[in-house]
Amino acid sequence: GSLMILFLVSLKFIQRRWPKTMFLKALGPFIACVVGIIVVVATGNSSGKGPIKIVKKIPQGLPPVTIQDWVPVNNVGTILPLAFIVMAVDMLESTSIARALARKNDYRLAYNQEIVALGVANFAGALFHSYTTTGSFSRSAINNSCGAKTQLSGFITSIIVMCVLLFLTPVFRLMPYNTMGAIIIVGVSQLVEIGVGIELFKVHLRDFLVWLTAFIVTTFAGVEIGLVSSIALSLVIVVAESSFPHTAVLGRIEKTNVYRSIRRYKDAHTVPGVVVVRLDAPLHFGNTVQFENKTYEYLEDGQQEAKEAGRKWPCDGFAYIQAAAG
Repeated sequence: GSLMILFLVSLKFIQRRWPKTMFLKALGPFIACVVGIIVVVATGNSSGKGPIKIVKKIPQGLPPVTIQDWVPVNNVGTILPLAFIVMAVDMLESTSIARALARKNDYRLAYNQEIVALGVANFAGALFHSYTTTGSFSRSAINNSCGAKTQLSGFITSIIVMCVLLFLTPVFRLMPYNTMGAIIIVGVSQLVEIGVGIELFKVHLRDFLVWLTAFIVTTFAGVEIGLVSSIALSLVIVVAESSFPHTAVLGRIEKTNVYRSIRRYKDAHTVPGVVVVRLDAPLHFGNTVQFENKTYEYLEDGQQEAKEAGRKWPCDGFAYIQAAAG
């Protein structure tokens, strides 16, 4: 497995050094499969009892037509919740992978078109007892690493898979698991955007936490659990930021009519006896108490500042909140 990873990675560096050898990178997974099968046969592990674990069994032939099972639909109450969960996970997984590939290859993504394509593919697959159609993380990564650019690659792949199921299953049952794992690891590694994580760490720590959670959970628990956990964490952060929003005391920048946060702008100065507070979030029932408490803290600081400046504080415990839109 390690040698296969080294072989596939070396093909990638060779292609970068000599662009005309791109066909070697595209043929890399195929060459790895052929070499893996040859090694299994040469070492006498065809039975699968040796140290090299192989696939062993692949059902031969195309899946049967199952449209006759559509009606009547039994156990609707049990099937509908599961169908909704599968649909949500498939959509999230597909759009996430599509966005990653769009960023990597610098093109715009038509989300509605992607959803329509998923619906049509799942409808057609349901005629033949197919697994739910979605954007596979590993297969999409392998497809991208081979240099595929259009939907023609998927069509050719389906034809090859059909031929394999009809005629070549006795050969591919000898496929070593370590070879398959090496192909997937090298393909998926190209979609891991470490630079995005570094940028988020510098810009916004909470977004970096979501990115890190999605990366770790997806790596060790799977795409579905990774998506659910990262979405749940994002919702928790949104609720927390909305309930405990950022506030700032504003001061006037010298020789201007512009007011900015006195913590971020050193040349912003407050007027003794006047406290201007900015709330960086919509005001609603979930954060009114927090905002009120912060406002009275700022008022106490303003009262102390006014006394030190020898000015009379206008009143005790009074705050005027101005709501502005636009």
